[in-house]
Amino acid sequence: MKAPILPVVVGYVPREATTGVMVARVKRLYGRYPELVGGIIRSIGLLTETAVGALERGDIESVGILMNLNHGLLDALGVSTRLLNTMVYAAREAGAYGAKLTGAGGGGCIVALVSPEVSERVKTAISVVGGRAMDVKMGGAGVIVEKRG
Repeated sequence: MKAPILPVVVGYVPREATTGVMVARVKRLYGRYPELVGGIIRSIGLLTETAVGALERGDIESVGILMNLNHGLLDALGVSTRLLNTMVYAAREAGAYGAKLTGAGGGGCIVALVSPEVSERVKTAISVVGGRAMDVKMGGAGVIVEKRG
């Protein structure tokens, strides 16, 4: 199956914490509340599997909803920041299907899944709240390995 081309707007803000700091934060939280944090991590895994199915069906609206749920779970783990959350909510309010932080958190980037009709509006919203917005297209063919003779 050919992967769909997904129009995405990326929002960037400077990092407030390193990956190591964020991993340590989640590890401490897990040590204190293993059942709760373990449940969140399992939910993120189930959510990801569900998103794969939605992508395979081309159900972009569901992918956006799942991105929103994922961001909430990541925020519950303490890896989001006020600036990342502000960009996520600005993107959603501007018409994105969904938006979430990407990477380890602690600053950095969010991704917002958009329709072409709202892309500029989402970029403007991210910029207005202090982020740097960029268009990205995700999907399509990946790396291809060819064997010769």
